[in-house]
Amino acid sequence: MIGTLVGAAAGGAGFWGGAWGVLILISFVPLYHAAATRTPRAAFLLGWTFGAVYWGVGAYWTYAPAALLMKISTPAAVLASAPLVLFWGLPWGLAAGTAAWTGLPWLIVPAGVAAEAFWPQIYPSYLAVALSDHLPAIQSLSLLGMGGVSWLVHGLNAGIFYAVSYRRFRPLLIALVFLGANEVFGIWSVRRIAVEDAQSRMRLRVAVLQGSVPDAERWIPERYGQNLAVYRQLADSVLAEFPELILFPQNTYERVWTYGKERSPWETDFPAAMRVEFPFRVPIILGTRTKEIVGYRGTTAIVRRHHAAVLVRVDGGYGGHSEKLNPTPFSEWMPGANWFPVLKDIVPAMDPIHRGHGRLLTLPNGTRLGALICYDAVKPWLTRRLAASEPAPDAFVLQTSDSWADNNQMPEQNLRIAVLRAVETRTPVFRAATSGISVGIDRSGKIRKRLSFGERGAFVVELAPASGRSLYAKTGNAAYFLAAALFLLCLAGTAVARTQETA
Repeated sequence: MIGTLVGAAAGGAGFWGGAWGVLILISFVPLYHAAATRTPRAAFLLGWTFGAVYWGVGAYWTYAPAALLMKISTPAAVLASAPLVLFWGLPWGLAAGTAAWTGLPWLIVPAGVAAEAFWPQIYPSYLAVALSDHLPAIQSLSLLGMGGVSWLVHGLNAGIFYAVSYRRFRPLLIALVFLGANEVFGIWSVRRIAVEDAQSRMRLRVAVLQGSVPDAERWIPERYGQNLAVYRQLADSVLAEFPELILFPQNTYERVWTYGKERSPWETDFPAAMRVEFPFRVPIILGTRTKEIVGYRGTTAIVRRHHAAVLVRVDGGYGGHSEKLNPTPFSEWMPGANWFPVLKDIVPAMDPIHRGHGRLLTLPNGTRLGALICYDAVKPWLTRRLAASEPAPDAFVLQTSDSWADNNQMPEQNLRIAVLRAVETRTPVFRAATSGISVGIDRSGKIRKRLSFGERGAFVVELAPASGRSLYAKTGNAAYFLAAALFLLCLAGTAVARTQETA
């Protein structure tokens, strides 16, 4: 039991970044030991405990936002979050229990890989996040996505278990060979991309703004002019560097834009206000809230609320917009509330929005930008879909708001996820965050410029655009589906064998 808890805590700490990340390379070993030495019931309970501690430690920062949204104390939020933590820990119980039942401890490998992709989680615990500070380790994301890295990590843990428990060293040697090959490929990829980018004649020159206006001072009418002045001053400060685009963070333009049925975007007074407030003669992508009128019930408008990225042309006119596709669970939508409306009362501070439409935004020079807003970057299917589209984006612009994070692990973990998106699709990412961390990320995942959490400032970063689709963008999550198929096949085979034994 103690070993299980230590392994779970170590695995969770692996998501804290830096040197902590290597802990995931050994943290699952106690789980294999439980599957090999315990009854299925005992292995299930130990695995479940492992999963709850693993998730609770890795994403400990979720308790403070939960307290804010639920308007309760942090200790009370920890208790209120317990059912969800237990739910997110459940796949590890099922993995250990089924491995014990089949007598195949290694079955945790495909079970763990598959759970990473298919088990519902508010904040997925991708193993690649823990290794993202070491860029060579994650370059294979461009080939197999995060599933490939998950296979490597779980395979190494299984190899260590078999070597220590049974003196069977072949699984460990095989795992080390794959891990070494992954490292060699990663080093080669980082160097190759650095050379290609240096030789590329194409450059995207983008100014990224970070106002770090306190969250409590935003969206207050009396503060609108003062907050707008912060971003105008930041934009003014970078004009001398001649950016092709100025990128604002999420929801920092504090006008609510109404459009929709009988009101096309270019027929509203929103563009007129933009001409007055942003006379920069440089394209701008603003982050704002919108109200889309989708119909009427009698004389009452039926409104859908969105978060949107709005492109302002050089002449101040409307150049297109893209809406947030993935509202954040428990913050912007409540899972299950369609069936049980009372669930909305659990989170009184929730700011509900609707799922919108993602669109490419095109600059006057023809540069195509895939727009991502906050939680959109957490789910890899969206960036992959955009990267596989025709035409494909030259870069991603990511607007996000981490201002309520209080400088804990959340901004760092969100940043690492943005790094994964760049590597998976071999597409640069320009990330503007309200209070940080704002960055420019090249195609290898290297951060070229950065503003720390809480810092007020702006920078101009020049990155080479995407130069073609990655293999992952073309083929998708084959590694995850292979894991799920192998797990189910072994489970079915064991069930058939047990049936024949009892017949």
